[in-house]
Amino acid sequence: MVCAVPWARHRARFTWAFEDQAAWLAVNTSKSAVAELMRIAWRTVGGIYERVCAEAQRDVDLLAGLRRIGIDEISHRKGHHYFTIVVDHDTGRLVWAAAGRDRETAVAKDLKGARFALWKNPENLTARQQTKLSDIQHTNCRLYRAYLLKEQLRQIYRLPAAEAIALLDA
Repeated sequence: MVCAVPWARHRARFTWAFEDQAAWLAVNTSKSAVAELMRIAWRTVGGIYERVCAEAQRDVDLLAGLRRIGIDEISHRKGHHYFTIVVDHDTGRLVWAAAGRDRETAVAKDLKGARFALWKNPENLTARQQTKLSDIQHTNCRLYRAYLLKEQLRQIYRLPAAEAIALLDA
């Protein structure tokens, strides 16, 4: 039986403070140095680092404030092995990366064909587009929220002025 405790992360054998300290050291020194200093195994340092990074990434919206992007592919190793990367031109931070360099790499498969489902009015959707919209609802909450906001904005033009203003305020 597993029980959540307020002083440790899920699946952790150490306290929050210990793991945060080990992760900070891992960013600034080698894994071997962290393992020796904190008196833990070298592999344990990697596990701690992954847990702390995963937790930190949950709280960060990589698309927040994004205005200008750059897409490029870079080579790694010999023999035509590539990564496609997307960076924020304003801050220089990495937004997204994936192995490969063809069109299929840059196009998210779960969004393929979703454009028309998102553009159309709900009453005009085909069965396939309704299914695609349902998939988006479960896999891409931010995109689905944008779709709902678009639909609410569309409703403003069909309501009397007082109701439209109230909907806009909400």
